Amino acid sequence: MEQRDRAMRRIEQVLEMQVSPSSAYPIRARLGRAMHEVIRWAEASDEELPLELTWLQAVRGRAEWIVQPSEPFDVRWQREWDAALADLQIIYNALTERSDAGTPRVTR
Repeated sequence: MEQRDRAMRRIEQVLEMQVSPSSAYPIRARLGRAMHEVIRWAEASDEELPLELTWLQAVRGRAEWIVQPSEPFDVRWQREWDAALADLQIIYNALTERSDAGTPRVTR
């Protein structure tokens, strides 16, 4: 399976989750795995990427806060989770689109 496909599947697994206190652990685990796959794909990719690596790394940084088991499942967590979902949707959409010749290459 291609790295891009693995990254897309991991994002799909996160987007399918319903947020509730009982699902906090699986959400955290899936988000962490999804961002790991996305970064691995972006760093190893030779193809034209529609997103800047620095932006992806910033999203991963926010995700790292969310996946910490010590973080309470509260209003702040929910706000950060909502932002992470929006970012993941952007990433997923970018992964599904074909790269155009005019799309800038990711800066490393």
